[in-house]
Amino acid sequence: MPTTQLTLFAPENTFPEPAPCDQTVLCWGLGADSTAILVRMLEDPVAFGLRPDLSDLIVINAVTGMVL
Repeated sequence: MPTTQLTLFAPENTFPEPAPCDQTVLCWGLGADSTAILVRMLEDPVAFGLRPDLSDLIVINAVTGMVL
């Protein structure tokens, strides 16, 4: 029997819950808001649910050179 789109969303279909993530990712845009958040995370990582050694924090930044 072919599967239709409606049968994919039927209440009897169960999908596994995603595994909890062990990492926190901060996209640091070098602006005032994201810098303030990063500084607060560095000052008190436990308040943000991070490990004290920050081993579960990933900070991402991209400098494109095209800031207007």
